[in-house]
Amino acid sequence: MDRLTQLVAQTIQSDPLKSTRFVPLTTRGRWGRFVGVFVFAFALMRFVLLAKARAVDVLQINVPAYGSAHAKMILARLAHWLGVPYVVHIHAGKFAEFWSGAPVPTAVAIERFLTQSAAIMVLGRTAAHTLTERAPALRDKVQIVYSATPSRRSRVPQPAACAQVQVTCLGLLGGSKNTAGLISALARLADRSDWVATIAGDGEVAKARAQVRDLGLADRVSIPGFIDERTVQALFERTGIFVLPSLSEGLPMAILEAFSYGIAVVATAVNAIPDVVQHEKNGLLVPVGDLEALAAAISRLLDDADLRHRLGGQAFRDHKERFTFQVYMRRIHALWQTAAVAMS
Repeated sequence: MDRLTQLVAQTIQSDPLKSTRFVPLTTRGRWGRFVGVFVFAFALMRFVLLAKARAVDVLQINVPAYGSAHAKMILARLAHWLGVPYVVHIHAGKFAEFWSGAPVPTAVAIERFLTQSAAIMVLGRTAAHTLTERAPALRDKVQIVYSATPSRRSRVPQPAACAQVQVTCLGLLGGSKNTAGLISALARLADRSDWVATIAGDGEVAKARAQVRDLGLADRVSIPGFIDERTVQALFERTGIFVLPSLSEGLPMAILEAFSYGIAVVATAVNAIPDVVQHEKNGLLVPVGDLEALAAAISRLLDDADLRHRLGGQAFRDHKERFTFQVYMRRIHALWQTAAVAMS
């Protein structure tokens, strides 16, 4: 979500949107819980000053789940008291689980938080259905807004035919991304010599490296940890298959990024992913947690270069039509304008 916010800030400077002033508010940061309290307090103070100066027409609140959601509800309550309309953007795959499992007072606060919003952006049909099923009064507020990544003028050329296809996974290692499951699935393909893999990102890096070593995959699977944007681009340019075997998701930016390069994607059918990855059309979907199916899907793409090319080509075209920043910004800018006008 941080990367998406940065891209929004950059895009807002383009000619069609120069009349819009976008002020990011950091409510937590990456410095731990103790420092996070002061970061949040500073964000609240800054928002109050801007609101009192009538310098805020609408507030967008990006909401994950659990602890961070509580903080965002405080910010929303403050906005409501100050008469500033707010738009909620739910980007966590576990928000519905958080709401359904919350104690009654928290559940009531969540419903009030959503009901008092001007609009609620969700990442796909599953999230929209879950919200409106639990609270039918939200039906008119819920809007499906798919995330976006920078587009490319032309499809990145497929890697030249070589002895090994690059398999790539990007994300927070461990946990809901199920990178341990991916490593186990790759171990099922160890008898093949036609692939190498890179699994990059923060998180349980040491644990992933130990698993790779224990399975005898150290010469085939690279675990570099966090890599910068330039390195990500270079990695995507040589990638033939992108894999994301998540157990829980919103809508992963990494999948959209792979689409923009024209890469064949293998992913799990969870939350908003099936809205984007259409099985056999622009990628392959496998059941959540099914490592045999995951290994089989990767093996199928290794065997069939024409299939990789066809799926990747359609993914590139779909990105150009549905997931560019121009499409995304038009949608959220319209929501901001509607919310601001409704309160004026």
